[in-house]
Amino acid sequence: MAFTAMLRATTLLSLVRMAPALQHGHIASFRHVLGGAHPTVLARHVLLARMMATEPTPGETVSLPGYKTTYTILKAGNPAGPTVTKGSAVTVHATGVVVETGKTFWSTKDPGQQPFSYTAGVGMVITGWDQGLLGMAVGEERMVTIPAAEGYGAGGFPQWGIPAGGTLKFTLEVLSIKSK
Repeated sequence: MAFTAMLRATTLLSLVRMAPALQHGHIASFRHVLGGAHPTVLARHVLLARMMATEPTPGETVSLPGYKTTYTILKAGNPAGPTVTKGSAVTVHATGVVVETGKTFWSTKDPGQQPFSYTAGVGMVITGWDQGLLGMAVGEERMVTIPAAEGYGAGGFPQWGIPAGGTLKFTLEVLSIKSK
């Protein structure tokens, strides 16, 4: 009896962790573990799990749905403030490093540089950065890892020392957000 309860609790915890990625077809696979519950009951469990799912925590690597770009939160931002959404005017500090060489190719923190401002989510920057910044709060820092296809592509950006097919790591820190 205790083992069965523990197994059900573990399954529900798995549902909570997987909730954002669950599809309707996955529900049936949990049916036997949750005591043969009816699919409608299981759907309610999935909905509850999605509602209980928490935001990523610092140090956790997150994959962006539909993209190969990932991010890790280095420092949490202001949870009570606004977050970056498509169309937000944002100002950030950014430091870009080529993974293959370990070389920094750009940093707004370098002497003579200043924070970078742009409109988020509308293609003003490379895809991985554009998508990796969405959801950030003021004060939050993320390490965004961007594969070539969502960065500068097969050609790279030789003028900045980014080789063909280069993977990039950007440390991004949101300084301000103005919603549209």
